[in-house]
Amino acid sequence: MSLSKEMCQPLSPEQTRFLEKTASQALGVLEEFTDDHITYGPTALQLLDEWIVRSERKGPVSTVSRAQIIAFLGKTFLHAHGGHWATQMQGDRQHLGVLCPVVGPVEHVRFIDITAQVNRRLREGIGASLALAYLTASVDLKGRF
Repeated sequence: MSLSKEMCQPLSPEQTRFLEKTASQALGVLEEFTDDHITYGPTALQLLDEWIVRSERKGPVSTVSRAQIIAFLGKTFLHAHGGHWATQMQGDRQHLGVLCPVVGPVEHVRFIDITAQVNRRLREGIGASLALAYLTASVDLKGRF
């Protein structure tokens, strides 16, 4: 779905810095989990999916961990596709996501609802894999000619 930039509001610099810091914390958690260097990308999201599965065995994912997952997924999109953090009103609720450019002959952007994707993953399990959602959205962002 293509959206006009006006439908979304960019986050403040302070909010963006908070999400950057939270994504870095998530990166550290994944590096500790794997005992290896991690970079933002689909492989890291596969590891994040695995980390979520293992964490859920111990109990529900904490609010801090949920924020780290959201920040990491958003940062992964921004790292690969550019764009910025934004919110979008859907009905009476504000959704947090990223606004990324779509490659193609006409300039347009796509809002990717990061929070909804993470909530879906935590609710539905690995069938709603973050790695798969990322790869699917990435194909759309690369445009169709």
